[in-house]
Amino acid sequence: MGKADYLDIEYENDEEVAVFYYDNEPVLKLKCENFEWRIPKPKKYSGRTVRLASVTFTENGRRYDYICDIEDVKASDNVIVIGYDGETEVVVHDIYDIPEEELALPLDKYKKVERKA
Repeated sequence: MGKADYLDIEYENDEEVAVFYYDNEPVLKLKCENFEWRIPKPKKYSGRTVRLASVTFTENGRRYDYICDIEDVKASDNVIVIGYDGETEVVVHDIYDIPEEELALPLDKYKKVERKA
């Protein structure tokens, strides 16, 4: 059994056409005068694995994840991130790798670890 893949919009003779795909094959085309797109397009992921540092701003405070491209950063290190008040020194509690498609937020919403403190 296959699976429904996605819905896309195509244009034929300057008309919007909703095309439904099943097993990557178009199975249904709908034309209408008034078409309102309410379904987000499927996200395209790079397949990249992202390295995150889980940090806190205060002792026993809430943890926040920052992208960490600095290879030698490890748990218990102090690093510099950009917080609400500019550059801030924080403590790293955990470092982990996660596939981009499993991130809680879109990749561009994450801030980065600037440097080790």
